Amino acid sequence: MAILSLVGREMRHLVGIAGRMFTTLGNGNVNIEMISQGASEINISCVIEARDSVKALNLIHQSCLQLPAPGRIGPWLF
Repeated sequence: MAILSLVGREMRHLVGIAGRMFTTLGNGNVNIEMISQGASEINISCVIEARDSVKALNLIHQSCLQLPAPGRIGPWLF
């Protein structure tokens, strides 16, 4: 098993970021065994199969961590 965490200081203000993370993993056929959110609301973690860890990390980077083009402000900028 592996733990995949999405961490960001402004995450508590990003409505839908957890849904985006889990939808991305589901669409990529990555099964989520457990979900956990920290008390400070700056991170969300899930437990996945270790064999899916690199795939899941790449999916999350593509979906949730892409910075907007210069001059464009987007909702996923941390």
